[in-house]
Amino acid sequence: MKESVEALSRAAELREHNAAGHGGQCAHYVGMIARGLNLSPQEVDDVTFAGRVHDLGKLFIADRILNKPGALTEDEFTVIKTHPVVGAEVLRALPEIEHVAQAVESHHEAFDGSGYPLGLKGENIPLYGRIVAVADAFVNMTSDRSFAPSKSDEQAITELGKQSGTRFDGMIVRLFARLLKMEKATSLGNGS
Repeated sequence: MKESVEALSRAAELREHNAAGHGGQCAHYVGMIARGLNLSPQEVDDVTFAGRVHDLGKLFIADRILNKPGALTEDEFTVIKTHPVVGAEVLRALPEIEHVAQAVESHHEAFDGSGYPLGLKGENIPLYGRIVAVADAFVNMTSDRSFAPSKSDEQAITELGKQSGTRFDGMIVRLFARLLKMEKATSLGNGS
């Protein structure tokens, strides 16, 4: 069943311009953060799966909205804001992964309570959702998307830092910045 959900999630990515591979990139960074938090191997697998399929609900959003150049209208943004709930509903059909569904549902919540769909605040946002939120934002910022040109990794980390404590969990942002720096140093040291 998980493989089927991943296939549906990849199909959703292919419908959105410049989004192919987005879930895989998010999953990479989600796994990095989860291991950095010393989560158990099963928890790392679960939250990584959530990162891979977090935009599953976009499969049910019209192409004209997903791929609209420029700003969305208020009505269009209201439609976009349904994707976390719809994705979570699909995931709830799978047995014993409610925490994954909660992560998908909460990946657009903001640490200060200004996010969606439920307006959760601080640690009331499930940990998995807070992790996916940071990875998703980083991948979005460092990728060319219809709504914004890409930033460098450093610019994206700076932006995440500016939004720590408001949009994102500051502890997760600081951990991610440290882990990303270590990953880059390791890859440079290996001649990659």
